[in-house]
Amino acid sequence: MSMQIKSNMPAVNILNRLNANSSNLAKSLQQLSTGMKINSAGDDTSSYTISESMRMRIRGLEQCSRNVLSGQSLLKVALGGLEEIKKSLEEMTALSEQAANDTLTDSDRGAVQKVFAQLRENIDDIAVGTNFNGITPLHPLRGQAGCGVFSGYHYHHEPIYQQCLCQYGSLYG
Repeated sequence: MSMQIKSNMPAVNILNRLNANSSNLAKSLQQLSTGMKINSAGDDTSSYTISESMRMRIRGLEQCSRNVLSGQSLLKVALGGLEEIKKSLEEMTALSEQAANDTLTDSDRGAVQKVFAQLRENIDDIAVGTNFNGITPLHPLRGQAGCGVFSGYHYHHEPIYQQCLCQYGSLYG
């Protein structure tokens, strides 16, 4: 007994065309829904690699923009603290000119000295209390070398950009 296998070639061809059209339809719908011509490496490998590289750079630049905005906010907080310190220093200047007046008695000069000391404490409090997200840009540490807001003072933290580089590395390599 011999066995014969028959096939319906026109139906097989139609099925193959249907599968190809369904695949093309799905790809077209994906491109329409995302709005992008290249959605996967299968669309165009080299263009996909270039587009992904550009996306990574864009994300990196967006993060840099957010970092700059945070830095601006920190500077605004520091500037506010410095404005308050400036007001206290202007008062101290006026008091020192007043104390230099020969018409004041020693008790008057003592009272001026107390106000002067209070203003100095106010400046220290502002420097210590100026805070942005845990960073105190005006906070002094006495007795350490280096430049700071006041002579003989030194910042207690690295600049923000150095902290970012240490934590995240370079943007491009």
